[in-house]
Amino acid sequence: MTPAEQLGQILADARRAGDPFETAWPAALSAAVSGQATPDRAAWLAALQATRVAWRAAWERRPPTRAQCALAAVADDEERVPLEPADNGTYCQRCDAPILAAPRQRGPRAIYCGGPCRRAASVARLAA
Repeated sequence: MTPAEQLGQILADARRAGDPFETAWPAALSAAVSGQATPDRAAWLAALQATRVAWRAAWERRPPTRAQCALAAVADDEERVPLEPADNGTYCQRCDAPILAAPRQRGPRAIYCGGPCRRAASVARLAA
């Protein structure tokens, strides 16, 4: 598994755990490059840090830009899966499960897949 794949997996786990990106990024970056040899570690670290904005956009579930879709189409002929435009779906803020029918709401409020996730998030907020 490449450091980029490890970073993606670690960030996904942190997002599901409810960690904010600002906290998850440094720890995930360090863990992703830790297994690399010294010269490769520096190269991977520089490359991943240079793409931090794109990692954050993915964290926030923003759709890929047209340039990112074009780059993904030419990056690897057979190994890469083409990026699809965002489905504009809504995801549970706690467990990351897709929510098929997004409720209408005003303002930036959290959306949960059901009562158990809503209650667990409430308990976690109160404990923090």
